[in-house]
Amino acid sequence: MCREGNGGFYMANIVLVCDIFLKRGSSFFDFLYHLPTHSPHQYILLVRGIDKGLSSRLTSISYDVKIFHSSIDLAKYFLQYQPDLIHFHFYGIGHRHILLAKCLAPKVILTFHNSLVKKPKINFYLRVKQSLLALPLSRVIAVSSFTSSWLCSLLPPIKVVHIDNGVDLTRFRPIPQIEVTQYLECCYIGSLSNEKGVNKLISLFSLPEIARFARLHLVGEGELQEVIHRLPEQTDNIISYGYLNDVTVVLKKVHLVLVPSDWYEAFGYSAVEAMATQRPIIAQPVGALKDLFSNDLHGWYADYNNMISVQKLLERIHRSPLLLKRTGEQAQAWVRQKYDIHNQIKKTHRQYCQLLNE
Repeated sequence: MCREGNGGFYMANIVLVCDIFLKRGSSFFDFLYHLPTHSPHQYILLVRGIDKGLSSRLTSISYDVKIFHSSIDLAKYFLQYQPDLIHFHFYGIGHRHILLAKCLAPKVILTFHNSLVKKPKINFYLRVKQSLLALPLSRVIAVSSFTSSWLCSLLPPIKVVHIDNGVDLTRFRPIPQIEVTQYLECCYIGSLSNEKGVNKLISLFSLPEIARFARLHLVGEGELQEVIHRLPEQTDNIISYGYLNDVTVVLKKVHLVLVPSDWYEAFGYSAVEAMATQRPIIAQPVGALKDLFSNDLHGWYADYNNMISVQKLLERIHRSPLLLKRTGEQAQAWVRQKYDIHNQIKKTHRQYCQLLNE
């Protein structure tokens, strides 16, 4: 329970600083929207940019929402709101904005959302450097067991708190599985980039032996959009939608979701969102994706560098509609148990209260 003032619960000023442009359809927006639930505090959001409709929704639940462009803007807002606690999102450890916050607020925490391009090599120098950079932080929140393990290898473990990201189960509801007919309808959701493995999907679904029984639906924007638009006309089994505010529009049309990322993902929002709708996933077992679910129970792991093994798995699923249905149902039950956004909110409130009571 948070500390009390003379009139009951102490209402703290909590400033959330987000180094992103906040778009419609983001599960991170769902986190922000539900955060004030059962909380006595005043929330202020400082963000690089935000869709107008989202800003209105947040102000309707008593947020103050401000756009910042520089360190000077942040300093001005910190002085204006006199925060009791500042919570950073989408920043790296040691960023100058975190140091600035520590000069103007008693408690500063960071949720570490950043994915890693490659598996880091931990050494003594890196440990010392990161420990020093993390000195201004009261806590570092890890959004997955993979991120927690990595952070604990760099920082004093007492500073690291593991809180899994969550999804809004009122937005990502179970969608009845569609019938499997001629095509196995597969979907990718995310950035259209080589790092996310989209080039591998394009190569895979361009193969005649795949095209005869499977189609690929691509949702997102990125550097490979032009490549996709220039695909030969005969490659009609690859369908691109661009960025969508509501990905469930496409999830209703597909059987499963592919997650071929080469990056060591910090979490895997698109995978969890898909599982919440009863769409099982086939994921590259790296980073947080490796621990996201149980293989053959809630979905499947596959090496997308081995096209033959992925092809065989897709053929197996195409032949087994009952397997697809059962796996989707088990995936949805797992998300409900493990990744409900309200669990994330409760644990975040607990951290706020502990820090405000210190």
